[in-house]
Amino acid sequence: MKQYFGKLANSSAGLADWKLIIIAFGVLMANNYLWTMLVASTTDYSIIKVIKTFDPKVYNWWLVIVFGPIVETLFLQYILLHLFLPVMPHWMAVLLAGLCFGLTHFYSPEYILMGIISGIILGFVFYVWWVQKGSLIKALCFVSLIHCLANSSAFLVNNYLWN
Repeated sequence: MKQYFGKLANSSAGLADWKLIIIAFGVLMANNYLWTMLVASTTDYSIIKVIKTFDPKVYNWWLVIVFGPIVETLFLQYILLHLFLPVMPHWMAVLLAGLCFGLTHFYSPEYILMGIISGIILGFVFYVWWVQKGSLIKALCFVSLIHCLANSSAFLVNNYLWN
């Protein structure tokens, strides 16, 4: 696992910033919509049911699309990785930060699992920009941007296309 993680991180570090943003956003969206489709009709705790509870008012838009992703990037990627990286293997630090990210999204068991996968993806991208590329500012900005884009697409689809 350690060798694979290192090879993946090193090869990702060579990608242009916009390519890594597109790849991470695509994988994150595929994860989100796959889970949405898989659990939508199989449980009363479906992601769709949770997301439909969002009220498309300005304050909620601000919270879900802008404020939430930025705060989560600061706390669940930067601070946790800052604490975990010195004391454990890097791949384990990314997995543990992803687990913490998922556990903060406790709306349903399915949503937690989707959040863990999303957290690992975001944590990995943060790790690549911060540790491999050496830019904390880019890591904060780009991971927040990817998270904002993912939340905005889900917010718009669930509030305007499914209603």
